[in-house]
Amino acid sequence: ITVTGGFLSLNAGLSTASGAVARCTSYRHFPCYKTYSTFYEMEVQFTQTPVSGNICEWGAFISTGVATPTDGVFFRINSSGELRGVMNYNGVETTSDPLDFNTLIGINTSKAFLIYITSNNAQFWIDNILVANIDAPPAQGPTTASMMLPMSFRNYNTSATSAAQVMKV
Repeated sequence: ITVTGGFLSLNAGLSTASGAVARCTSYRHFPCYKTYSTFYEMEVQFTQTPVSGNICEWGAFISTGVATPTDGVFFRINSSGELRGVMNYNGVETTSDPLDFNTLIGINTSKAFLIYITSNNAQFWIDNILVANIDAPPAQGPTTASMMLPMSFRNYNTSATSAAQVMKV
């Protein structure tokens, strides 16, 4: 991880190795109380189109290493290259339909991402456009199990990759 040119760059060393991970998480946790709406807003940029074997996640979530987050609401580019919104309740994920990375994000262009969390819903916005909406499953209860979540960014490889993805925040 480096900080240059106004960006925090995850995978600045251009690793293509399996298991390589770069993660940044705030120490502070922000409230996601049941009747309290919370907004997480961030600017993110990518240097490559999605790379097979690479996963990028950004938003409000709890994670360690390369393990699946244990709780939160976030954007994810999965190892197959699909962009999705994710609601993770105590390790159980509900995802949006796939979103078009090339149309919505592209490469080397900063985009404004906003995640709006309510007691039973999460909305995902890119550049002031609502791109996904996930309702909590009825048996789940609130949107997340944790009532306080950190802001997190993570870029890691599940296998050796053909190109190095750099995620800039």
